[in-house]
Amino acid sequence: MTKEEQEADRIYNSIYIEIFEYGEEMSEEIVISILTKKCALLHVNGLIEILDDMYNGYYTMPSEVSDKVDSLEKVKEIIESK
Repeated sequence: MTKEEQEADRIYNSIYIEIFEYGEEMSEEIVISILTKKCALLHVNGLIEILDDMYNGYYTMPSEVSDKVDSLEKVKEIIESK
């Protein structure tokens, strides 16, 4: 499992647990899964946006930040496929 897959699973599972705890009464797996996916995508998009905003105006982003953004884009793709 790649580090991006592990990160996608970590984000997805942590949000799933939070939603399940509050939505357990509904016991609607599909609703919980949809909410989890949407929340996980919001989380990853927020991280990407923060990194982009931090370096807005620079011609090039530092390589470690650029690598992190690339990694988060892969995490996003993995979550979208869930």
